[in-house]
Order: sequence, then structure tokens, then C-alpha cells
Amino acid sequence: MESDAKAEQARRKAAWQKAQADRKQAAQTELAETRKLEDMIIASMKDLTAKSIKETQVRYTREIEDLKRRLKEEKNLTVKLYFFTLKLVRNW
Repeated sequence: MESDAKAEQARRKAAWQKAQADRKQAAQTELAETRKLEDMIIASMKDLTAKSIKETQVRYTREIEDLKRRLKEEKNLTVKLYFFTLKLVRNW
């Protein structure tokens, strides 16, 4: 009886870990595809000034997204590094 409960718990844990990995992979794929589309839009722009502005906006937006993701995902940041990263996000 106890071994059945342990087996069920192990099965659920494995399913949960797989679901977590699948969600992470889906988020990474979505991010990559979104960035690819942004790059295609920029490449199709004719006006160099508008293109340059858009490139800068996209670059900063991506940096902010990456910093926000790092703040959310990394649990071992020191307090000083956490607040420094948070300050960077807010100043952009």
C-alpha cells in the first residue's frame, strides 16, 4: 500500500517536472519567434532614421525583459545584485 502511494507520488512529481520543462520550452520558443518577427519588421523598414529608432527601442525592450526574467527566475541573487538589477529596469 505504501509503495503504491510512493509510486504515485513519484509519477506525479515526474509529470509536474515535465510540465514545468514544457512550459519553459514554450516560453523560450515564443520569445525567440517574437524576436525573429521584430527583426524581420526592422529589416523591412526603408527609412534609416525610423529603422535606427526601432532597433534601439527593441534592443532596450529586450534587455529589460531579460533583466525582469532574471529577477523572477534566479533565486540566488544577492540583495545588492537584486536591487541593482531592479534599479536598471526602472531607469530604462
